Amino acid sequence: MLEVERARSLLARAPSGWVRHVAPGRELVLTVVRTRLRHGTAVAGDLGEAFESPTIETLPPILFDIGVGPGLTLRQTEAYGLGVAPLRQERAGEPAGPVTTRVIRTEEAINVDGVVSLSAYIWGRRYLDDTILHARQLLPRSMLGLSIRDPFSSIYVGG
Repeated sequence: MLEVERARSLLARAPSGWVRHVAPGRELVLTVVRTRLRHGTAVAGDLGEAFESPTIETLPPILFDIGVGPGLTLRQTEAYGLGVAPLRQERAGEPAGPVTTRVIRTEEAINVDGVVSLSAYIWGRRYLDDTILHARQLLPRSMLGLSIRDPFSSIYVGG
């Protein structure tokens, strides 16, 4: 434990030229020099062994994304009106009964709409790198959407 604390104190005295945060859109090469240590300090005269990383390019974060997909609507999907219908149903081999005007269903639609949405990454920035899916990306994000079927009358807000 004492060695870990000594290593932390040596890291705290690290040169101020180190950049711990790199701005997006920059390229950098990381060089690490490994030297022998004796009681937590470098051995005098040991030049060490240097390792360089390939050139690393920092990526700008994605703050918003646009999506297209289905959305559930809360509008009424049935309509009724006057229409012509038989008084009794036609059975096999029997003629239909007399025809009269009745209230019948004139429209029945599904309760799904297409949505174009804009959502914001509020739980953390997202980058287009080769990282594996992180659980933070599955958290609901704020979303604003427009209906594809009725863009001037249906607006979706949610997550």
